[in-house]
Amino acid sequence: MKQVLSFIESAAKDFEQRPYFTLLDGEGTPQDVAILVPAATFFVFAFQDMLRLNHERMQDPALRKIARQHRSEDAGHEVWFLSDMRKLGVERDIAWLFSEDHRGTRDPSLQLIAEVLGAVDDRQRLAIPLVLEAGGHAFFSRVFGFFERCGVTQKLEYFAETHWEVEMGHDVFEEQQAAAVESIELDDKTRKLTLLTVRRMFAAMTLMVDDICGRIEAARRAGPVPRLSHSA
Repeated sequence: MKQVLSFIESAAKDFEQRPYFTLLDGEGTPQDVAILVPAATFFVFAFQDMLRLNHERMQDPALRKIARQHRSEDAGHEVWFLSDMRKLGVERDIAWLFSEDHRGTRDPSLQLIAEVLGAVDDRQRLAIPLVLEAGGHAFFSRVFGFFERCGVTQKLEYFAETHWEVEMGHDVFEEQQAAAVESIELDDKTRKLTLLTVRRMFAAMTLMVDDICGRIEAARRAGPVPRLSHSA
């Protein structure tokens, strides 16, 4: 598994070079937030299914325990997301969620679910939450600072520094579990399948963040979008 972990680390570094993360490292406006938050909706909820389905398909007791830990650590975060949407006044309905306008997030999310359903080995499945954690690391380490620079003053949960602190507390970042995962042996076939899974997952996440970045940049060129709510 050591080669897979190394590949995830390398792919994550490339992922963080996308313009989306440069945007999150810079200055913004509340109007940027009004685009970014709804654009994440389908992924945030599909993410819970990704972890659930992945865990449910695990057969090996030790690996199933790791998958269950990933699932439990992120359980309920979609509730934080909904709360933030309400506070910011950017809620969307079901029709919009499945509209053409949201395909840029919905399609990559479905591709990620396809990776979960298509995995044939528990060791391959183990890489799935690791990739999702790596993507989350790139986002949550930046987004709370971006929101602050955008002048968003609402007391948030999903897009808050406290969420980033929760992410950093996950077992995946602890040395003991990292060593246990690294020690897992893969045969050549499973290693190749797992590396392909990792590559396709990062490709899907790249499509999603590129779409969201493109929407924000297009709105900046076009002019103001509706103002955010001032809910506390």
